Amino acid sequence: MINLAAILGWDIHTIDVSQAYTQGELMETIYIHAPRTHPLPKGMVYKLLRPLYGTKQAGRCWYLHVTKTLRELGLQQATKDSCFFVQRENTCKKPNLIISVLVDDLLIMGASEDQVMIFHEKFSKVYKVSQFEKVKVYNGIHIKRTGKHVYLLSQEYSISQFLARCPVKDINPCDSPLVPSDTFVLATEKDEGLCTARERHEFQQLLGSLNWFNIATRPDLAIACSLAGRVASNNPTKLQLKQLFQILLFREIGIKLVRVPLFCDNTTSIKQMMETMSSKSNKHMEIRYAWLQHYAHREGIVQPFNIASGNLAANILHHCAKFQIDRGRYRAWRRIFPIG
Repeated sequence: MINLAAILGWDIHTIDVSQAYTQGELMETIYIHAPRTHPLPKGMVYKLLRPLYGTKQAGRCWYLHVTKTLRELGLQQATKDSCFFVQRENTCKKPNLIISVLVDDLLIMGASEDQVMIFHEKFSKVYKVSQFEKVKVYNGIHIKRTGKHVYLLSQEYSISQFLARCPVKDINPCDSPLVPSDTFVLATEKDEGLCTARERHEFQQLLGSLNWFNIATRPDLAIACSLAGRVASNNPTKLQLKQLFQILLFREIGIKLVRVPLFCDNTTSIKQMMETMSSKSNKHMEIRYAWLQHYAHREGIVQPFNIASGNLAANILHHCAKFQIDRGRYRAWRRIFPIG
């Protein structure tokens, strides 16, 4: 939904419903023991007229009630996502109001401020709204709008709170979340250094939190989480648990590279990348093939450097087949690229 707001250039508001779980309607007959503050004569119990926090039915009752209310207010419930609602002036026109429901929090965005205010007025007549404002935090994610089509997402606070509970002593930090593909391989019961039941549970907890950060705001952890997921439900080793802690420390450091170095032995390619030289051969090149130029010159993320061809280790990938390198240099490059 935030992605849609950025594309359309709409503001996002949030509504927090006070005592949401008690707003639903019970479909079952439920009795509870009398609390100590409101005793009853012996043999008597209370009958619930409304759902209470802590009862199994409360969440379901609230969901059914709020979705029914939104439909009555003229919104259409999406078929693929039952917590996503859209309002259109006519069935053929584009939506003018979009709402997402997460428990008792609603994200609202509209084509105009008036559309949002009209919905808020109608919704407040049904439920007691404790908060209505432009979104700042939603589901643990800090959201900041910096431009018409730009939203910044951050989980800095959630990550810091999570790290404060993690025992990361005596673990060396890593400068990248990427790990060798053979780090997280399945172990057998005969292997040494297997995690205990408590450590395996800790491994799964850490991986679950990493996955949440990965899905929400840290896609740079995707490969590491995917590799660690191979062993999460089996027998992770103590070394693999240590590697997972190192990935946590990468997040704690929060490394921000000003520019990523890119080494190249072709000066013409570097000039074209930095847009200091143009050529008829690439004048009409499609933008999707010029992504490196985009990140090198316009975004300032990649910094190209010119080096001699003899010092370019990547040459082992193609010059070796043509026997254009000497044996000593080949051995040196083999230490960098341990391939066959």
